Amino acid sequence: YEIVYPNTVFTCKKGQKFVSIADRTGIIATVQLPLVYLFSTRNNIFSKLTGLSYRSFQMFHKWTSRVVFVLLVLHCSFYLMFVNVRGDYIDRWGLMKWRCANTAFIAICITMGISFGRKFLYEFFKVTHQLLLIIFSVCSWYHCLTLGWIEYLGVAYAIWGLEYLIRVSKIIASGSILKGKCKIIYSTAAADGDGSGNEKTVQSIRIEINHSGWWKPYPGCYCWVKFLRFNMFWEAHPFTVVSATNAKNYNQLVFVIRVKDGITKKLANHISKQPNGECSLNLLVEGPYGNNIPFKQYDKSILIAGGVGFAVIYSITMDLCQIYRAQMLRGKRNGDDF
Repeated sequence: YEIVYPNTVFTCKKGQKFVSIADRTGIIATVQLPLVYLFSTRNNIFSKLTGLSYRSFQMFHKWTSRVVFVLLVLHCSFYLMFVNVRGDYIDRWGLMKWRCANTAFIAICITMGISFGRKFLYEFFKVTHQLLLIIFSVCSWYHCLTLGWIEYLGVAYAIWGLEYLIRVSKIIASGSILKGKCKIIYSTAAADGDGSGNEKTVQSIRIEINHSGWWKPYPGCYCWVKFLRFNMFWEAHPFTVVSATNAKNYNQLVFVIRVKDGITKKLANHISKQPNGECSLNLLVEGPYGNNIPFKQYDKSILIAGGVGFAVIYSITMDLCQIYRAQMLRGKRNGDDF
């Protein structure tokens, strides 16, 4: 940084250096915000262009956010050192942009702190993350309104707004509020004692939905499902569609969900109390998501289930079986290949 002294604006060399570093770190952090917002979206155009998954871009979002956080810490720290040298901290607190800056910084600090517990309290993290993001966005806008670089915030907020518009559009395109036929799938295990009897335990939930038919599921796709019950309506979770081209009714979506902790356990407890372990639930379906991998281009495929489980592999396998069966009927394959 070029230090100019004597200076009519900055009265000392130390303060001049502090404010230069503070400005630079703040500007670099601000121009990264469009990427922070873009990488967090489900409807990310880069996902379509690159074929990378939503989970990969979530990782990019986390690390870009961490870089921005470090830059904002430096921005605030050097500005505090600058006003300390000038001795006008109290006077600056009366400025609206100064208050907004502090509020935005506190919001992002709390967000980064809560993020370490997202694995254990995900729904709490998600709700607080959204609320703190709103506070950060509003305060950042008022802070930069008179300083400049507001266009970068405008792009970031436009991406955020467009994301929710697309989400709502996908829910409407799927048929808005839908009826899901839910059924418990039990696994049978040997009972304790002499082992003469069997004991049923809840293993999975099968959900069958008839949607609008405006879109067709493809192998490996998934949807975000929101169950409209009083104790879970605010949660949305991604589930893989196991019925693709092998379904007789192309308006039909079938999910087979493994029961674990959280919403799947709540859902299983509710359904298991109903007659025959079956019931209908109102729900919202947002989708489809995921990339359609071109397995049809290959004569042989090896599919390995891992990470999210067998549901993705199942839908792709069923699709390949249909393709091979059709090729056998046309004489393009023999039974040994199948």
